[in-house]
Amino acid sequence: MMIIQEENRVLREDSTTLQPKIDSLYHHYNISESQVETSVQDYKKDLTKWKEFNTKIMKRLEYLQQKELIKQHQ
Repeated sequence: MMIIQEENRVLREDSTTLQPKIDSLYHHYNISESQVETSVQDYKKDLTKWKEFNTKIMKRLEYLQQKELIKQHQ
């Protein structure tokens, strides 16, 4: 799940820098793109699990957004 969260963070960046960062992310966690895709497919098979996953992602993104806003106002 952490890898998918990190990948989502990286996906918001410029497409010219995107692939090397994703590759670096996979290398850092010692995982392949196909392993990540398999995990995503497993989550999709179980709707409850997928909803829980999405809720965690949303909470994490909200937290990071709030943290960034606080940082900007300091």
